[in-house]
Amino acid sequence: MRKRIDWNWEVLDEQTKRVKVIGGWLIVHTNEKLKCESMVHLPDRDHEYEIMPPIVDTQIERADIAKDFG
Repeated sequence: MRKRIDWNWEVLDEQTKRVKVIGGWLIVHTNEKLKCESMVHLPDRDHEYEIMPPIVDTQIERADIAKDFG
């Protein structure tokens, strides 16, 4: 378990970033359009939470490619 916070922010996307803190993650989401910001603590004692790449549905991609034919 961490005993010290280094404040090394990791950018997840254009509006979201996270940092390892004692007992988990501190996640900050900023919305410039709405002028608001939210913050949440995600419990994860061993910092095992990994960011997954977005899942892309290949059926949708095929449908978009085929829309010009037919």
